[in-house]
Amino acid sequence: MTSIHELPVELLLRIFEFGMLDARPAMSSTSPFPAEPPFEVLVSHVCPHWRAIALHAPALWTHIAIAIVPHVARAREYIARSARQPLRILVDSVAEADAVPGFTIFRAEFLPAFAVLTPHIHRWAALALRVRDLTCKAAARKVLSSCGPAPLLDSLELWHIQDWRTPEGLFNAIGPPPVVVFNGALPALARLSLIGVNIQWQASSSPFLRDLTDLELGIHSDNVRIPFPRWAEVLAASPRLRRLLLHYSGPRAALPWDTRPRGGPIPLPALAELRLVDLDPPYVCALLRTLHAPALRALFLELDTRDADPEPAQDFFRPRRHARLRTRTRARPRRPRRPLRAPAVSHRRPAPRPCRPTARPRRPTARRRRPTARHPRRPPPHLHPALPAPRVPRHPRPRRLRPRQLGPPPPPPPRAPHARGRL
Repeated sequence: MTSIHELPVELLLRIFEFGMLDARPAMSSTSPFPAEPPFEVLVSHVCPHWRAIALHAPALWTHIAIAIVPHVARAREYIARSARQPLRILVDSVAEADAVPGFTIFRAEFLPAFAVLTPHIHRWAALALRVRDLTCKAAARKVLSSCGPAPLLDSLELWHIQDWRTPEGLFNAIGPPPVVVFNGALPALARLSLIGVNIQWQASSSPFLRDLTDLELGIHSDNVRIPFPRWAEVLAASPRLRRLLLHYSGPRAALPWDTRPRGGPIPLPALAELRLVDLDPPYVCALLRTLHAPALRALFLELDTRDADPEPAQDFFRPRRHARLRTRTRARPRRPRRPLRAPAVSHRRPAPRPCRPTARPRRPTARRRRPTARHPRRPPPHLHPALPAPRVPRHPRPRRLRPRQLGPPPPPPPRAPHARGRL
């Protein structure tokens, strides 16, 4: 039997990469923190042979997750082992009630954690930042406004997770005006998620709001939402948009919703998933009238019907009967009829036609009908309830009967001798 140590290094390294991808959860606001210890640390502690392979594989050390202070030192080691590979970073801070000084990532530990990551911003491929405190949010604004451009960043997820309890609490918690993140230079950005975080929506400050494939906006009061003209520009400049998620957010409702945008609804040819949560039904109906998504496959609605009447939304999504269409067709001009003329009479005798053998007339076959409710398929005669069932004998007659004797079989008759001479 072949030992696992005899596998080629390339095959073993490929197994490590697949195991790392399977062990990494998808980054979202509700997903748990990656398991401890990570998969790459486990495979590097099995044996010296596996450790040597893992340490010389930069692709295994590209996912950096920081939730406690010891993870900062581990992040330095990951950056050194990943060589020049793109980095995918997750920074998760805690709320004030869960903060442990010197152990968790909170106000005093936030900036030192980013001091390790910011010098390698040219290698950032994904950033997921979760804050649960207004002071940490202010520190994040300071970092993202002064870190510089990120040319490889294709996924940006900024979350401010905090219990506001009421919409008034969210409205009163608006701090200073938003800042320009990454100097507005994110040429590779494709997935954007902003939950409780607003940015400068102007095209001059956020030119990266184009050619997106995933867009998620959540927990935004009406005074900080994106204006509708800018919203229409962002969607029109993102023809490859596949997922659009709005959770108590969306374009600003100051626009009169009875008027549609110029040029008709906004075309979204690739949109396959649309999710609308905690929005008023009239707002949702007005928003859907401004979109044209012919490839939509999944629509998730969780509307807020406590203060609004749900009847408009029910009427909007209720299937309507198609009325009869009356079409007017232009009458075709009739061709003038030719005058009736008598057939020309010829005195010539027609030539006799050659006699051809006539084929035997084909017997017309009965056309079978498909069984319908009016003409059901008739059962066979022996299964018809009005006809008696045919009589079947218990013991059918055998086709051939060969009697057998009880004793030994008789000897075969003697064969006649062959004549060798002539008769």
